Amino acid sequence: MDEKLCKLWIALGQLSTYVFQTQINNMAQYLNELRKHIDIFLCLLVDRTSQWVNKPKFHILKHLPDCIESLGCASLFATEQFESFNSVLQTASVHSNRLRPGRDLALICLNYQALRLVLSNAWLYNHKTNIAFYCSPEVNNLFRYNVLIQKSMGYNHVLVNTPSAFPTVIQCPLLPKDEQEIPAYFQQYPDSVITQVSQLRLSEKDVVSPTANMRELRNTHEHRYAAVKDIKACLNVQHNCSSGGCSMVPNTSPQRAGLEAAPASNCVKHLDDTHFILNSSSLHSIDSHRQLASLTVAPIEAWQWNQAIRNGLDEWINPSDS
Repeated sequence: MDEKLCKLWIALGQLSTYVFQTQINNMAQYLNELRKHIDIFLCLLVDRTSQWVNKPKFHILKHLPDCIESLGCASLFATEQFESFNSVLQTASVHSNRLRPGRDLALICLNYQALRLVLSNAWLYNHKTNIAFYCSPEVNNLFRYNVLIQKSMGYNHVLVNTPSAFPTVIQCPLLPKDEQEIPAYFQQYPDSVITQVSQLRLSEKDVVSPTANMRELRNTHEHRYAAVKDIKACLNVQHNCSSGGCSMVPNTSPQRAGLEAAPASNCVKHLDDTHFILNSSSLHSIDSHRQLASLTVAPIEAWQWNQAIRNGLDEWINPSDS
């Protein structure tokens, strides 16, 4: 992830907190901030390539503030989860004989659910024999080692990292300004080749990056008591594995009863209880997260729009390898 893409990702996270805000206390202030963050996101998007102007969804963003001002919060807007379910629904509809479409849709979705449980090595229950069981490993291997069956179900192992692959190095160049000298700690390994990398992926959702633009917090281990009526909000704080030097270890926890899929083979082992970061893109208690984060975001100026459009047009006409 280069610097431009990182800024675009941060802008998208900040914009999402305004788009999916369910309670608006000051409509005028909210609309001003929403328009500002929409402009920031679109400017950064066009700066990468102006080809994005062909996507109608980005054009709709410019009309979103007026719609919210007239109709209220946009909490019922469709998300990717609806699109994913829509794909399943369309597939089920194609294989219906149209005589009893409701029954056909229910049966096909039921078959999808059963197939998912079988292939994920889920804990199953036979209601006739009253015996709980797992499927034979050969059933899982039929999917695991057969590429044709995987592709027929829309699965591509090349694009998916298995849990055992973490932590992995993200293949992105290390910028010259980020290069650092080898720490003295590694001098005790003279026979090893020490190399600095740009980013590490600790899990499917964890990325070590110094440019996350999230407020860092430190646990002082002090205990204070407050009445329930005085609690304003609960904040989403995540452990800062980058500062703590956490690593992935084999998961030795016993499987919980009623868990559908098999437990993850690896888990994160936190090495301290001190370093944390505030999730500035949390969709829960949004105003309180913004107040504590205190992130200053400057609006987009006219000259920035002009520069972004020129850069985007150049990238569209003469695309680079990135």
